[in-house]
Amino acid sequence: MHEMKRIALLLALGACGKAEEKKAPDDTTQKPVAVETKPATDPACAAKAKELEPWIAQLNAEERSHEVDFGYKLVVIDRGAADVEQQIDNVFITPTQIEAFDETEANRADTKLGKNPAQKAVVERFATIKGMGQGERLRVDVDEAATWGDVARAIDAAVAAGYKEALFAFTAKSKLEPPPGVEPYTTTTEAFDQAAARLEELGKTCKGLGPYTTEAARVTEVLVECNCAADPEEVRALVWKRSRWHQARPRVGVVVALGGDTAPAPIEQPKATPWSEAHAKLVALAAEGAAPPSVKLVAK
Repeated sequence: MHEMKRIALLLALGACGKAEEKKAPDDTTQKPVAVETKPATDPACAAKAKELEPWIAQLNAEERSHEVDFGYKLVVIDRGAADVEQQIDNVFITPTQIEAFDETEANRADTKLGKNPAQKAVVERFATIKGMGQGERLRVDVDEAATWGDVARAIDAAVAAGYKEALFAFTAKSKLEPPPGVEPYTTTTEAFDQAAARLEELGKTCKGLGPYTTEAARVTEVLVECNCAADPEEVRALVWKRSRWHQARPRVGVVVALGGDTAPAPIEQPKATPWSEAHAKLVALAAEGAAPPSVKLVAK
């Protein structure tokens, strides 16, 4: 009896083992995977986006150089925008004032010299700010109505203080025209904010577009990816409105070496000549892209 139970148990275990060995056949049939196909870019869209790219790149370059005029108006010269040093010793010259500040003096509203300062005071002030730092280059911002005589005496004081170079700041001439129907400058915060809101809205159909998507190549890429679901010409108008704030001006600098009495290129003009005219000789001498010429400014 025990032997029969043992045999029955072995048979049962064998049956279980055979059941475990049976496996469902592998399903080697591959089901097709749905692939999302992207519509081909419209050639007209690609052309519009590519045409927009260098325009926005120039807009970016001009915006990077933007500064605001504070109590003076810099002369416009026919040169492209370029960043002008700001963390630098600085002198401001207007029709009635010469004000000089060390690069660390953030609050420049506090007058040091006052109206129509005497030359002795100007020389002493320049010596003071030169002694506060180690820089040898002085930035010079001259109002268009200031006189050549005041510019010349300020540079004389700079030479006496030990400055080796002067960087004259000017307003650059923009290489761009505003889009059709758009004002040259945005004069209200409402218009500025409305442009931002519209770019944000366009970003819902053109992913990646928005008020802070301003880099030229990225704007082009986004427009091509969305097949110009946002009109490139509308985008042009909106980014213009966002970048051309009415108080900001594109800047460019003209650098000269301060040669003092040893300068081979003295620039002599009547002291009453307004800077709006007098600057021309200085700019012509300091050719764009050339090494800074050594100059001496002489007021007759």
